[in-house]
Amino acid sequence: MLIKIFSTEECPACNMAKEWLKKNNEEFYEIDIMKDKTAYKELEKIFGDGEIIVPVTAIGQQIVIGFDEKTFESTILEEKIIELYEEYKKYAKEKGIKLNSKRNVVEGIIKKLIENEKKYGKRYCPCKPQKTDDTICPCKNHLKEIEEMGHCTCYLFVKGDENGN
Repeated sequence: MLIKIFSTEECPACNMAKEWLKKNNEEFYEIDIMKDKTAYKELEKIFGDGEIIVPVTAIGQQIVIGFDEKTFESTILEEKIIELYEEYKKYAKEKGIKLNSKRNVVEGIIKKLIENEKKYGKRYCPCKPQKTDDTICPCKNHLKEIEEMGHCTCYLFVKGDENGN
């Protein structure tokens, strides 16, 4: 996920936003609108004739104006869920399996995977008590589980036909 922050050097909210991103290990790149006139013009498109307010942070496909920890946290989580959903959907298709058709189930599992990645540094499967390389999602036994039970243990992936349908 791409995080781009438009800021100025003297802006306290900009500095707070950048510090929060660093503290939460979120990669981002900064664009100082006072030094980059193209970036300034980009913001003029967002604000129109109004006053330009910084920071403006592009988080994936969403724009956040100003800085609020909860807004940053929820927006980043939303974008990570979208990103991982697409990643796992593509993976499932390549393997001839499917994602669970219940989107709320898939998103709940993905949230747990994101929590595990934040806590342990890897996306450990939430249904496995062990935290080993064999339990990084998709875990080592998921294809065997799907073959035997019709789904992996956590229900992220389910059986599909030979075309992944």
